[in-house]
Amino acid sequence: MVPVGFVFFIQESDCLEIEEIDVLADYQKRGVGKALVNKVERIAKDRKVAFLKTGTSINNIGVPWRAYWFWLRMGFQDTGERMDSGYDFNYCEFIKRL
Repeated sequence: MVPVGFVFFIQESDCLEIEEIDVLADYQKRGVGKALVNKVERIAKDRKVAFLKTGTSINNIGVPWRAYWFWLRMGFQDTGERMDSGYDFNYCEFIKRL
């Protein structure tokens, strides 16, 4: 069995933050990312944390990266918070209450 994706998360006091998720291009749109996020959600519930947190980028003219729509489909909400990255894009934060 060959790994086709991974997810990296950290636990903060009352949440798990998904820092990185990546799926090989040939395996995208096959449910791998969804399965990884669902696994993190189960871990979070087992640890009795209140919510999940993650984010993606939005370019300097306001167009979100493709991951933006993935997080919405996964039940996350855009917090509306935008953080300047110091480059030509902003960071957009998402949360999902459990």
